[in-house]
Amino acid sequence: MSIANLWSPDNWLGILLRLCLAMFVGGIIGWERQLRHKPAGLRTHMLVSMGSALFVLIAGKSIVIYRHRRLRVPPLSLLL
Repeated sequence: MSIANLWSPDNWLGILLRLCLAMFVGGIIGWERQLRHKPAGLRTHMLVSMGSALFVLIAGKSIVIYRHRRLRVPPLSLLL
């Protein structure tokens, strides 16, 4: 498996890696905020970062499907 194949939208391992990376970065930000006793802490930032990464992955996958004409509506209309 090459690195280029890892980042393709059809590779489940790449999708899982991206989601874990988003949770990790969100966890670092949340941990820093939790140490400073701010309202939004570790769990909040991990969930928000994973949700936003999932939203971007779904949008990217819908664009790939639209290019192959398996989807009849434009992908941006699905997101709005």
